[in-house]
Amino acid sequence: MDRNIITTPLNGISQKIGNTFLKEVVFEIFCISIPKNMERNSIKELKKILKINPPKIGKSTLNNEGSMRLIKNSIDQYFILFSNNFKNIHKMISTLEKSFYITEQSDAWACIEISGPQTYSCLEQICTLDLYHSSFEINSASRTLMEHLNVFIIKVTEEKFLLLSASSSAPSFWEAIQTSAENIT
Repeated sequence: MDRNIITTPLNGISQKIGNTFLKEVVFEIFCISIPKNMERNSIKELKKILKINPPKIGKSTLNNEGSMRLIKNSIDQYFILFSNNFKNIHKMISTLEKSFYITEQSDAWACIEISGPQTYSCLEQICTLDLYHSSFEINSASRTLMEHLNVFIIKVTEEKFLLLSASSSAPSFWEAIQTSAENIT
């Protein structure tokens, strides 16, 4: 068996269903926890290291290149998603580890991008959140349930969302979204 073959929770699947596009996306994902002694300086330190303004709880922000997304989960925790084209991830993580608690979580998540003009119709069938702009603006990020699965949802554009759920239930996660998309077609 070739140990250099990289696998993902959904094996790179993508599908177009009507006007809805679904595809697995891959990120290197890290959790950043703020130690008690860093609470006051955490925003300044994150800004210095990451070169972006840290968002408020329930929001996310991208770097200028669009290759790194920082999400604020709670008062003392962030998620950071690095795309495949981000350079020097390990150097940045090493720098962050000097001030924060860092946990790599890449293998724990299955990530699906859903896009297209029927995205809202698809998601409203399985998501309890109001995802329309007045309630859930672009770059909003929240935890929710979809078909009894815990999901982290991020609004990328008006017609594109990132959905993250446990990699251990990736096939069920995909099936829930796929079935919803099929039901609106």
